[in-house]
Amino acid sequence: MEINYSTGNTINATYIDEFYAANPGYYQTFAWGVNDACQVVTADTPSLTGRFHGPVTEGGPSIRRFRRQAIVNTYAETAAAESLARLNRSYQTGVDRILTRTVDRRG
Repeated sequence: MEINYSTGNTINATYIDEFYAANPGYYQTFAWGVNDACQVVTADTPSLTGRFHGPVTEGGPSIRRFRRQAIVNTYAETAAAESLARLNRSYQTGVDRILTRTVDRRG
C-alpha cells in the first residue's frame, strides 16, 4: 500500500492511498482519499505539507492522524493490468479544483 500527497497554493491538494491488488485482484490498483475540490477537511483535521510518495509505513504519525479525521471524497480503480502510476502521468486521481471553480454558477 502506498501514499501520495501534495499540497500547495496553486496546485490541487490531494491525499491518496493506493492498494495494488496483484493476482487476486486481477492486477488492479484501487485508490481512495481526499482532494480539495470540495471542503472535507475541517479545522480539526491535521494538515499535511509538501509532497510525499512512498509506503504507508513511512508516513509517520501525521499520516495516521490525518487518516482518522479526513473524510474520503475520491475513489478510483484501474482496469485490469493497468498501472495507476502510468495513468497519473496524463490524468490526476479525482476532480480538478481549478477547473471546477471555472464553472459559471449563475445558471
